[in-house]
Amino acid sequence: MQTPRKKMRSARSLDPAMELAIVEVAPGGDGVAIVERAGERRAVFVRGAAQGDRIEAKVDFRSRPAHGQLERVLSPGADRVDPACPHAQRCGGCNWMHLTTNAQTRIHLEQLRAALPEAWRETDVRAVPAVTRELGYRTRARVHVRASGGRAIVGMHAPSSHDPVEVDACRVLHPSLERARLGLGALFERAHGTGEVELALGHPAASERPHVLAVRWSSVLPPEVYARFERALSPAGLAGASIVCGEATRPAIIGDPTPWMRGPDGSPLRLAVGGFAQASEEGNHKLAQRVAELASEAMAAATDRTNVVELYAGAGNFTVLLARIPHAQTVAVESNADACRAAQENLSARSLAAKVVLADASSYALPKSLQLLVLDPPRTGARAVAERLRAQPARFVLYVSCDLATLGRDLAILAPVYRPRAIEAFELFPQTSHLETVVLLERHRS
Repeated sequence: MQTPRKKMRSARSLDPAMELAIVEVAPGGDGVAIVERAGERRAVFVRGAAQGDRIEAKVDFRSRPAHGQLERVLSPGADRVDPACPHAQRCGGCNWMHLTTNAQTRIHLEQLRAALPEAWRETDVRAVPAVTRELGYRTRARVHVRASGGRAIVGMHAPSSHDPVEVDACRVLHPSLERARLGLGALFERAHGTGEVELALGHPAASERPHVLAVRWSSVLPPEVYARFERALSPAGLAGASIVCGEATRPAIIGDPTPWMRGPDGSPLRLAVGGFAQASEEGNHKLAQRVAELASEAMAAATDRTNVVELYAGAGNFTVLLARIPHAQTVAVESNADACRAAQENLSARSLAAKVVLADASSYALPKSLQLLVLDPPRTGARAVAERLRAQPARFVLYVSCDLATLGRDLAILAPVYRPRAIEAFELFPQTSHLETVVLLERHRS
């Protein structure tokens, strides 16, 4: 079941606490109980519940499915552990911190298999533990800020809410980002409004990694806030910030806000300011290396220089590996101009030959004879691309996805023309219900 994310109604709309037995965990992360109510079977979704739990919860039956508010665990299931963070239940950042590592992997594999086209569900699916640390692993994060009355509250959104939750420590952030998060409240003092801040690391050559900030604010920030950002600049602290306020189309730049990561080849990789990158450098390394291995397998039969097209290429995270594949003429397509510039710089720094194209991936004209298409779309997936591949198939498609629902939709479109060569689940986000999936497809019908 897909969990609708609706804000819990006021306490007056909740039924008195009732006992529930949790029978499964739904995509999105909530535990699910089935109850009889007014002569019908109703599903109840409860955040923070584990399969096998018997719990007491207050339930709002006005929504469909119903949503429960966990009051207490009466009898824990085998999947449950005590969360490593005392704020896990009220902070929306780590919705699976109450589950064992094995349970997180098992449920991810079950949900991935259920998302596949029915004919593929017996295909071998491999789980890949992509990070060695389950805490302190995040090298990128987004936090939310609400400022009023001279004070700013900084945190992840509360579950099913847009209100940030203030906590004394975040257990999953890299130490540099945690120091940055703790200092944000003081930077936004006497501001008014709401905003979000992207936290990322600076250049990896520094002995102590600095951090950078990309701020989007709902209204005008007072001059004193900018002055605080200026004063906060330091070699081992804040390297720079990009600030966009209200309807402004260009950011105010303080210092050097360029985010960097250790690329999958071990060299520094420049990223776009405020652009996409994986949540951890270690997880990204394993993911990108595996993408390159599968791409090399797909290219092994090519004897001449053959086309490789990468859609949604970003700053070239995969491109710097794809461009090394023998016999490949790699074209990287990206719609963000700053990401394209970063990709070109990253390729040039490595003396690699690949063409970077600023274009919309969904409408980019694919070559008629295409050996390999690599795509890593956002959560909305790549429906338009999948529909085009039905009519003009590449020999191989390597699809990297961060959303099981849209992955399943797109694979269902491709299933009549392609068969799976590899399906792998990468655990890039411990303590959360998020999953990264890599699928290699081979054309079996023209």
